[in-house]
Amino acid sequence: MYKTAESSHPSGTGSADPLCIWADHSTLGEVMVLAPTTIATGRTGVTIDEDADTAATVRADTRVRAR
Repeated sequence: MYKTAESSHPSGTGSADPLCIWADHSTLGEVMVLAPTTIATGRTGVTIDEDADTAATVRADTRVRAR
C-alpha cells in the first residue's frame, strides 16, 4: 500500500492506495489504479487484488522478446 500523510492530501485525511511493482532482468514497472473520486476523497478505489490483476495484465501486454 502506498500511503500519503493527511497534510499532503487534498482531502486532509490522507490515503492508502494499492501499488503493485514488478522487475526482472530487463523490465521495471509499477501500477497504481486511481479514480478521480479516490484522489478527492482519500478512499481507495480498488482492492490490492484488483490492482494486482491490472499489473499482471499490463506486464503481460508490455513484455516482448528482445531482438
